[in-house]
Amino acid sequence: GIPYQFSKETKKEVLYINKEVKEDELENRTDFRDLFTVTIDGRDSKDFDDAISIEKNGENYDLYVHIADVSHYVKRSTAIDYDAYDRGNSTYLYNVVIPMLPKELSNGICSLNPNVDRLTVSLKMTINKKGKIIANDFYKSVINSNHRLVYDDVNKFIDDSDSSVYEDEILKEKLLIFNDLHKILRAKREDRGAIDFDFTESQIDVTDDGKVLNISVHERGSGNKMIEEFMLAANETVATLFGYMDFPFIYRIHEKPSKDKLDGFKQALNTMGYNIRGNELHPKDFQRILEEVEGESEANVINLLMLRTMQKAKYSKKRDIHFGLSTEFYTHFTSPIRRYPDLIVHRLLKTYIDNRLNKLNQVSLENSLEKSSEHLSMTERRSEDTERDVEDLMKCKYMRRFIGEEFTGTISSVTDFGIFVELDNTVEGLFMYKFSPDRFEYQEESLKAVNTDNHKIYSIGDEVRIKVINVDIYSRNIDFDLLEENETVSQQQESLS
Repeated sequence: GIPYQFSKETKKEVLYINKEVKEDELENRTDFRDLFTVTIDGRDSKDFDDAISIEKNGENYDLYVHIADVSHYVKRSTAIDYDAYDRGNSTYLYNVVIPMLPKELSNGICSLNPNVDRLTVSLKMTINKKGKIIANDFYKSVINSNHRLVYDDVNKFIDDSDSSVYEDEILKEKLLIFNDLHKILRAKREDRGAIDFDFTESQIDVTDDGKVLNISVHERGSGNKMIEEFMLAANETVATLFGYMDFPFIYRIHEKPSKDKLDGFKQALNTMGYNIRGNELHPKDFQRILEEVEGESEANVINLLMLRTMQKAKYSKKRDIHFGLSTEFYTHFTSPIRRYPDLIVHRLLKTYIDNRLNKLNQVSLENSLEKSSEHLSMTERRSEDTERDVEDLMKCKYMRRFIGEEFTGTISSVTDFGIFVELDNTVEGLFMYKFSPDRFEYQEESLKAVNTDNHKIYSIGDEVRIKVINVDIYSRNIDFDLLEENETVSQQQESLS
């Protein structure tokens, strides 16, 4: 159901978009081209919508977050705008990308490519050594990025102290300052109770024609976390501005977990030996749980259970908490190339910068934001469901080659029909009781399964041996057989890669 073809009108409009920034477009813009600026993205990324700069200001830090000024090129009520709103966001399907904007914009004039002038909306935050933002300013601006960096190299430089990755001494110095501020902001966020999930993500390598080469765990290093931290700070700062003005706005909200889901989560934790008391859990309580299980074998399962307990974040014209981030004000501002809500925020922010908010019809704006919030929450769910389905499909295509082989995995869920087991490479399969010659009994109270023939108990977090017995591409299901400890292992476990 995701629109994947741009209209004829959009294709026509794209033809009239400049391929480079013109001199007359720089009027009334702050010139940040002399600021040392970098982008940090994945190695395969082609659309760069955020760049960063930093300067020490005594004991404080001046952090600049520059975001592509997409709204300069995508005007309201144009064909490009209608198509972008219809999609709501870009969708990433490993070997296929369904972009929100035509590539001439997303990979071209809007992308903050190095060594070329680009129009941006910039946020300057002055942050003290305790991580508090003590001043902020917004600008319509122009930048010229000095370097296009990739996460892998930044992680080597910071996490592995490999200085040979870069030759530019200014770059090395700036990266160290960025990292110092990143650690300060992260500590500040953790101190207020923000939940930092640490579950494993899949790294799936796919060829252009859809062949799955390998599945492994995606590693997040300091470079990834640093950019995430800076973008969180920027999003929160923009939301706080409009929140205190009490002006119509589009927020990113995350409501408290429901009582039923909370009770289920506490029950599951109790079965794993973690006694959680209290009728209500606050963000800090979830954070403490994650700290307690860090490094334990069941840590990934508990991260996943906790994620399933949470409500789904969504867009709303009404300001509400973001439970996971433990903040009262949050929005999406940093990715207007791939998210339409950010484009709405940019238009409002530029109106504020130009001191023209009082010219907007607030009643009309409120109605528009309510409709947009519902639609854009829907398009986000649509993309996430599609991305999840494609990930399951890719995992099935990959695991077909391992039918009949045995592996060690961790029980991720126990149900009344079977046991789900996750392998080290994030692939999850199901052992169904009805396919076993043994009789199994599901204990709902304790979320355990008992083999009544040999009295062996299976709980979430347990390590087990499985055999891959079937892969159904069409239903995207992987079936496992559960091997008892006393069975003879007929095959050596082979690496999943």
